Amino acid sequence: MAQDHHGNIYVTCNGTNSVYRYDSNLENRIVVSSGHNCPSGLEYNRDGNILAVSNFFTDIVDFVSMAPFSIDDIPEEGLKLNQNFPNPFRNSTTICFSISEPAHVILTLYDTRGRFITTLLDDYYLAGSYDFLLNVGSFSDLELSPGIYFIHCKNTTLELTKEITLIR
Repeated sequence: MAQDHHGNIYVTCNGTNSVYRYDSNLENRIVVSSGHNCPSGLEYNRDGNILAVSNFFTDIVDFVSMAPFSIDDIPEEGLKLNQNFPNPFRNSTTICFSISEPAHVILTLYDTRGRFITTLLDDYYLAGSYDFLLNVGSFSDLELSPGIYFIHCKNTTLELTKEITLIR
């Protein structure tokens, strides 16, 4: 758990591999970062614009920028799903999406036959831009083979899909 200079509280959740922010009254939960590998600790830097998230099963620390995003990144209407980077990728890739208003967002992974693989995130987000770090190693129950997959992102009004390529 960590607290910023505005009194917001940040907590990790191993079940969703996410970091949540609550206001100082422990209300208004939003996802600020997801795609971690069993997040187990949080730390803020002095300037309060970088959140360090340690991952329990690895020796990797994810650094999440908490700096304000550019208003240009928010789509005029609905939902925007950017191409993941890097693509193709080996172990991890970043998936970016933006929403123009608060909404429930679901990000899922499918194979080339259209078969559902897993839900990557499923939560309520405020208007803004978000980065999701997809770590292939965080799927202990799945064996993802090299190949093409599809990231499907939807909110209450729109659905978008991007092709991603996993290599070894």
